[in-house]
Amino acid sequence: MATPSEPLLAFNIWSTYHEANIDQERPVKRLKISSGVSAIDTALDGGFDVGSVTCITSEPDHGANDLVHGILVAHLLNTPNASATVIDSSHSLDLRRLYKAIEASTKNREAAIQVLDRLKIMKVFDYVGLTEAMFELRESLEERAQSPAARAPKATIPDSQDDDEEVLDNPPPVEELPQEDDVEAPNLLIIDSISHVIAPLIKNNYTQGQALLSSLMRSLGHLTRTQNLCTVVLSTALTNKPSPGEETLSLFRSCTVRPLLGPGFGYLLDVHMYLHRLPRRSAETHGRDSAPHGRSSADMVNVLEVVQDKFAGRFGRWAPFVCGENGRLENMP
Repeated sequence: MATPSEPLLAFNIWSTYHEANIDQERPVKRLKISSGVSAIDTALDGGFDVGSVTCITSEPDHGANDLVHGILVAHLLNTPNASATVIDSSHSLDLRRLYKAIEASTKNREAAIQVLDRLKIMKVFDYVGLTEAMFELRESLEERAQSPAARAPKATIPDSQDDDEEVLDNPPPVEELPQEDDVEAPNLLIIDSISHVIAPLIKNNYTQGQALLSSLMRSLGHLTRTQNLCTVVLSTALTNKPSPGEETLSLFRSCTVRPLLGPGFGYLLDVHMYLHRLPRRSAETHGRDSAPHGRSSADMVNVLEVVQDKFAGRFGRWAPFVCGENGRLENMP
């Protein structure tokens, strides 16, 4: 009678598979897009990841629009060929304010207009419009990658002595290496906000709405990785207070942020962050102060906190910042 084999633990099987594929799943060094705030970039090991989907969940009027404007200004001014796309379903993007922030940085009106030429804004109203905008973005990026200007010139082989003499008299032009400004910068994609198109579907039919959300996030992740995008998605938080026994992912007891799209939404993302407000003194003492009730807006600072991170292990990191003059983000003074 054959002896039965020893049972294997699921953890051992997973560990073997994980060690064999860790190099493929986690690149050694990833490209980053700076937020323009050193505190945020330090918390994220250099900035927002290129090739990843990052979601920022916040309550209304808690600094999400300021953060979007700051990221756009910092990215578009970083290199002369940096480009960005905003898929706007909340219709809250203030283009006039964005222009003033860029003009204040460039000190030149014409230069600010040229910077805005590299920003593409796509207005959507529902789920179908969002998927069509993503498809249109994919097509435009693929067409740009197949541009004839990117093809290398073909070499010719002389077939006679006369041709050799012509080649010596008129040598072919030396191919110049691309300059730093010619290297294409990573593209930034901002979706503001995914809750506006998904929440009505979930409210109407929870099961079908969650299925559409999962399908949308898979498509967005594939677009982000294949086109080498830095994708930042905004999501709305619930406005009602949590029940006494309800847990939150934040390390701050004053933070009551919970995703409107459900507690499982974070598992569809590469990085999930909460944006909330904190008393200035509490930020200085690492969140050990009481809740911010009764505080004036001047005594508050914005806090960007990592609550879920699929690959880089940055859970628990946070960065305080304020919105300075002309819409530029600044470190907490």
